[in-house]
This record gives sequence, C-alpha cells and structure tokens, in this order.
Amino acid sequence: MDKYAQKLRAIMDLQDDIILTTDGEHLEYVNKAFFKFSKFKNFEEFKNFHECVCELFVQKEGDNYLKPTYDEGNWISHLRKNPNKEFFVVIKSFKGIDTFFKVNFKKIDNVSKSYMISLHDATSYKENLDLIHLISNIKGVYFSLANMYGEIIKISQSLLEVLQIEDFTEKKYAISDFLNEEDKKLTMQHIASNDSSPYEVTIRYGEHVIPIMVQGYFGVMNNIPIRIAVLIDLRELKQLQVEAKQRDIVLFQQAKMAQMGEMINMIAHQWRQPLSAISAASIKAVMKKQLGQLKEKEFYKTQNFIQEQCQKMSKVINTFMEYSKATQKTEIFLFSDIFNVILDLVNVQFNAHNIKIDIKYENLFKIKGSKDMLEQVVLNLLMNARDAYNEKKEMKEKIIYIRADKNETIEIIDFAGGISDTICEKIFMPYFTTKEQGQGTGLGLYMSKRIMQEHFKGDLLYEKLENGSKFILGFDTKALKQGVYDDNRR
Repeated sequence: MDKYAQKLRAIMDLQDDIILTTDGEHLEYVNKAFFKFSKFKNFEEFKNFHECVCELFVQKEGDNYLKPTYDEGNWISHLRKNPNKEFFVVIKSFKGIDTFFKVNFKKIDNVSKSYMISLHDATSYKENLDLIHLISNIKGVYFSLANMYGEIIKISQSLLEVLQIEDFTEKKYAISDFLNEEDKKLTMQHIASNDSSPYEVTIRYGEHVIPIMVQGYFGVMNNIPIRIAVLIDLRELKQLQVEAKQRDIVLFQQAKMAQMGEMINMIAHQWRQPLSAISAASIKAVMKKQLGQLKEKEFYKTQNFIQEQCQKMSKVINTFMEYSKATQKTEIFLFSDIFNVILDLVNVQFNAHNIKIDIKYENLFKIKGSKDMLEQVVLNLLMNARDAYNEKKEMKEKIIYIRADKNETIEIIDFAGGISDTICEKIFMPYFTTKEQGQGTGLGLYMSKRIMQEHFKGDLLYEKLENGSKFILGFDTKALKQGVYDDNRR
C-alpha cells in the first residue's frame, strides 16, 4: 500500500461517518466508524462473511432507498448515473436497530479510479422528511420550507405539479420568484414582524395564477432556521364566489374560509412546541458531541425523543387533513364521535389559553346527517366561547361545558359573561357580530343555524345564563328512530 492510500485511510478512520472506498465492483476499505456501529471487529472479519456492504441493506420501498443491484448494474453504478438524486440506506446496528443513513458519493481522483462513499446517520432528518412527504401530496393544501435568504428548500409536490415545475431539484427557486411586488411587500412585512396571522397573496408562475391563503412562522430543522408556510389554494373558493347565484352559498364559503384560518392557526400553535423541543434536543446533542460528553445511551434517548415529537406533528397534520376533506355525506353516527377530531384540533390551543373543556354524556343518541357539517358547527361554538373567555383576562377558572341532554340535544355552555339582552335577537343574522371590527365575519352563528335546520332538520338556539351563555343543538331523532325500527322489522 502506498503512502497516499495509508494517509487516506488514516483520515477516514478519524471520521464519525461510515466511509468506504470501492473500485465500483469490489470493496477496498471501510473505516473504523463502521465497526463501532456493526457487529464486526475489523475489515478482515467483515470480508470473511460479506463481499459488499450492500448485503447489509434493509430493503425499503421507494426510489430513494438504494438496492444492492439494478437492471443497469450494481448500486455503485446506480449512484454514478444519478449524481444529483438524494439516496438513503438502512442498516441494522449491532443492537439490531434500523438506522437511516444519507449516502454521499464522490470519485477520489482520476488516477486511482476509486470511489469514496460516506454514510451519514440521518435518522432524525429522515423523520422530518417523512413528515414533509406526508403533506407534500395533499391537493389544495400546500407546504413550503425556505431558508432565511428566501430560497425555497422544500415545496409540496402537488403544488409543483399544479405549476408544472419539473426542474425544482436542479434550479434554486426563491419566494420572490412567485410573487408580484405588492405581494412580496406584504410577505416581507409578515416575515419581518414574525406575524403568524393568515394573509392572502397570488402565486404567479408562467401562465399559472393561483390565489392562496398563507400562514407562515419561524422554526428550526436540523439546526437550521427556516420559514415554514402552510398554503391554502383558494381557486375553487374564488370560482364559487364568482359563479354563485344563491347568496347562502357565498356566505357559507366565507364562513368556511374564516374557519380554515382558525385551522391554520391551530397547526402553527401545535407545531411550535414540538419544533422548539426538537431544536433544543438537537442543539444540546451537538454541543455535547463537540465536547466529547455525548454518551451512547443519551444519543439514542435524544433520537427517540425527536421521533416522538415528529409523530406528534404528523398526528396534527393527519387531523387537519381529515378535517379539510369535509364532505356533506349523509350518515348515521353517535354524536360523541365528532369530539375525537375536534378535541385533537383545539386541545393544545385551549390549554395555552387556560381553557378547559368538560364533556359529560347523560344520553348517547344517534344522529342522521353530515358528520363534517356538525363538526363545523361545534367548532364554531367552541371558538366563540374561547374568544369570549379571552376578553376576561382576570378570570382564573375558564371552562366550556359540553353536555348531551336527556332530551337528545347537545348543550355548549360557558360563563364568560354572556350576550346582552339588547343584541340577543340579532346574533343569528348574517354579518352581525359582537366582536371588534376586523375580528369577526358575522357568519358563524348564522351558517351554524342554517346547517342545523337544513342538514339535521333541527335547530340552534341560544339561552342566556347568569354571567354565561348556553347554545343548544337540537336534532330530528324521531324520524331516525322510526327508520331504524322499520329496518329491523323488515
């Protein structure tokens, strides 16, 4: 072995990443990091059992996971033919734990004609990618990550398809590439002031013009500060507003848009805590590693913690996805079923506002209608109660009571002061709101009452309490009971 090769191997052995060299067909060397990770003591022992590291790959579905062989040759030749593609491999550690590695591939020099391949432990990075991929293909709800220079790191595949962008991985795009001057200014104002409230801009690319609602906030991913944005495609809504011939259709869409803004707020609120926790855990681990104080047990504990936080974030997106799919499908369901989705959406935010939700069922009864429509009604009433409590800064005990009455009604009760007698008769009128200017559309209660009347053959009523409010959701359950009885008899 010449001095150059000895020096190269000495440098490789000092690295934390697993590094190997190969001529494209045969394994030449693997550094010490591999033997700390695997069950093999040294290179000679490994060669007694295996010809290639690829024999240890755990097979996973997806084009980004390398396989030992391909139609055109082995995994090395596949790397050569795809130099710009991101690849991963999964290998079991000596403890039997699947570990995700990001693969980096480089030719050493033109003289030796050998290749150097490094495997970087990217388990936490992979969890982040899985989360992003989860929401990357949602139709109508998009997602983007940008660095502090405005360069886009990741964007939903579904949005790339809409804009017909095929060169995203080869070309660097910036936020400014898709906005006119007015929308750029508005976006920069939100970024500069760290304003996480939703706002509307228009994406422009080529012949494509897409109105969207945006909510962005700062986060940290892999120790890098980023700007995270959730984008709601408003094209269908805009089209409905243009074509709507009936006033109530337009009103419903406006109410739904306001409620989608609430949903974006909830996602931002519920992601903030796990993102901060992931960032803190990652930074702490990096610092300890640099100081030589990171123990193996603590390393795996940190990785497990990061994965748990990512799963929490994934659950939030799953819940939002289910809610955003809202349909008007008629079905028979227990009213208690709707609270599983609603509580997942509001619990974190309500806890942050020191508001508790107390649910008791005196009577479990079935309802016929659209579960999604009823979720919208209940969510709107809970948001109103939250807003009322938020005006009572001095109040220590804030509770929203949800009761299933023996009369087969649902009651939502708060003690945030109630509505004055002078305006009680107006609360179900369109565009009437008790909130300050700019904070309410005046459509929530109006549309909620219409939904109860038209979709459930029931009603939404208000009852003033001493220092509080009670909203009563009534349903036509008699017809349902008769229908169930007739079906059973047949």
